[in-house]
Amino acid sequence: ILQMTYCDDVSGLMKALNFKYESQNWRLFIDGSKYSLKGVLLHNGNTMPSVPVACATMAKESYCVLINMLQ
Repeated sequence: ILQMTYCDDVSGLMKALNFKYESQNWRLFIDGSKYSLKGVLLHNGNTMPSVPVACATMAKESYCVLINMLQ
């Protein structure tokens, strides 16, 4: 069973964090390890902190898991 926590309202999250959000200035970075998979938004200019948007515990990096994270 895949247990995933994610944010599906990125513009609302950015508003709550008081960040100016323009989608072309951010990129999605997905990092997989032996025990978890994480997704964070990184600012292109590296002037803003990274924003975690997804975390899956006990999930290995696979096509099925990545599709669920990207939807």
